[in-house]
This record gives sequence, C-alpha cells and structure tokens, in this order.
Amino acid sequence: MRIRTAAFVAAAAALGVLAGCGDNKCGDQTPPIAGVPNCTAAPGSQVTVPLHVCPKCDQGAASCTVDMTNVGRGSIELVPLSPVCDANSSCPIVDPDSCPAAAVNCTFAAPAEGHYTIAVVTPDGTQIPNKTLDVSATGSYGCEGFSL
Repeated sequence: MRIRTAAFVAAAAALGVLAGCGDNKCGDQTPPIAGVPNCTAAPGSQVTVPLHVCPKCDQGAASCTVDMTNVGRGSIELVPLSPVCDANSSCPIVDPDSCPAAAVNCTFAAPAEGHYTIAVVTPDGTQIPNKTLDVSATGSYGCEGFSL
C-alpha cells in the first residue's frame, strides 16, 4: 500500500493541487502528525476529518488528499501534505506531542453503512493505526478523541 500511496502523493503534487509557497515551492512533504480523531457519520453525508499537523519551519500550510481506492476493503486513506517553501536543513525536528498543532481538514462523502479504518500516512511513510469512521443511519455524528 505504501507504493500506491507514494504514487498517489506524486500524482497530486504533479497536478498542482497543493499550494502555499508561490514560486519558491520545491516539493511536498507530509508534515508531522499531532492528532487524528475517530469519527461517526451518516451514509452519503459530507465527512470532515480534522487532522492536527505540525508543519516544520520550511513547510507551508498543509492540505489533505483523500484516497477512497480501498473503501471496499474498509479503508479510507488521508494524505496530508505541506509544500516545502525553502528546503532548509537547519529546521529543528518537530515533536508532534508538544507542537502548536494546526488543523487541516480532510473532506469526503461517507460511504455505505459500516466500520472503516481511517489510515493517515506519517512523514516516515507508516500509517497511524486504529482510527475509525463508523457510518450509520442512526446516532450522533462528528469527530472526537484527537490522539496518535
């Protein structure tokens, strides 16, 4: 799944769907992730999953691409990306546990009723585990419990 994710990210960047650095943009990177909630939604409704991200000093504002390719297998992949404005090797490593997190919204239409995994790609290419989207015609809806 990592190879498909890398190809998806590269395609999104090549299409110019990410912005924020103007003429200084020299690439895109996944910003450090500080929190991802669990969510509930009604089938077919718009779902907005707010991710807490911590862009490094050389990264612009983050955006999010949603990959529904594996929804039939119970997985929705969220790919947050920040444009790199000026590749700066002196940027300190960001600690997601203590950074002032910024919100980036990942919005998509809820699939059919069921239990889905929300897969969020981290800067090192791994995925944050155990985040879910429960889709049901009844109940209360929203996102809560920001954690990693």
